[in-house]
Amino acid sequence: MCSDAQVKFLGYLPTLINNQLTVNQGQPSVLQASDLSAQDQDGDSLSHLTFMIINPIYGQFAMYNHSTNVTSNLGLMFFTQQDVLDGRIRFLHNGSRAKPAYMVMVNDTKSGTRAQAAKITFNFAPELNVTMSAITLDQGKATTLRSGDISASDEETFQGSILIKAENVTAGYFAYSSNLDFPSPPFSNFP
Repeated sequence: MCSDAQVKFLGYLPTLINNQLTVNQGQPSVLQASDLSAQDQDGDSLSHLTFMIINPIYGQFAMYNHSTNVTSNLGLMFFTQQDVLDGRIRFLHNGSRAKPAYMVMVNDTKSGTRAQAAKITFNFAPELNVTMSAITLDQGKATTLRSGDISASDEETFQGSILIKAENVTAGYFAYSSNLDFPSPPFSNFP
């Protein structure tokens, strides 16, 4: 004798739509829906779509409170789609020259996705290399800086595109050799 099987449909799996982030070395990144978003065909509230962060390295997530300007919950591992839409989630890079990584799962209270690695775009901060050797100053006379006196390098920027800005200079000023009477604006990295 045959009978009808009873099947209870629990709903569709949520879908991870965006899972990426641009991180500037040592700076916080505010997550937006274009960075991390999911959708659920079951029509659940955005506050029911929960992201789980797995194995973050070289940084951590945190919750930001707009009314108090306070970042809390360092090491945050769970947050909702609504938190992302409200601009409350920050990724805090640890400041090293190491590219961060993490994996994400999304859950709709009934089912969840497999963990997926986030696509990270990592921008290095410029490294300023200052050589303090052999700069000879004659009182009242101009001194020409050479390439070994001050230089900056950046893995992502063409050498001639880097600008150097000197601040809080006392008892003198920097100027281009073609016009010694006027202080210079930020100047290009030495060739």
